[in-house]
Amino acid sequence: MKKCSVVTLLFMLLLLSHHPIAAQPVNCQQLQQVLGVPVEQEEGICKMSLLRKELNVRHMGKKLSPETMELELLANFERTGSTWVVMGEFALMETEVNPVIDRLRKSGLHVTAVHNHMLMEHPRVMYVHFQGEGTAKQVAKGVKSAIRATSYPLR
Repeated sequence: MKKCSVVTLLFMLLLLSHHPIAAQPVNCQQLQQVLGVPVEQEEGICKMSLLRKELNVRHMGKKLSPETMELELLANFERTGSTWVVMGEFALMETEVNPVIDRLRKSGLHVTAVHNHMLMEHPRVMYVHFQGEGTAKQVAKGVKSAIRATSYPLR
């Protein structure tokens, strides 16, 4: 009897471990209001992106699309209990790197990487990765503050 219960329990655990847990519905509206840009909800994650179409970057002498060169800001926001976590990446001109880092840090967000994705592009594009946590309003305000140090299009 005891052996049967253990086998049943193990079988149930095996089934549950392979059953995807449905993401809880998340309201991205507050993030969208603070950021002033569209924020899409996908499987419990609030996602925003801003493409830098205003930049004139050439890669290896060729004009490529901003999508191909990943000239965008990407940020994902996830609610974890009463806290929101944000992780993202800015594509920046060299002159924007320090002002963006300053604003991210002043907002309580952490810079996790500064690097390039390409060689032989002109002008040079640098990528700044960041993360942080707080209320929806806090993390969204931190990202928006950093965006304002750039020429990213904001409404």
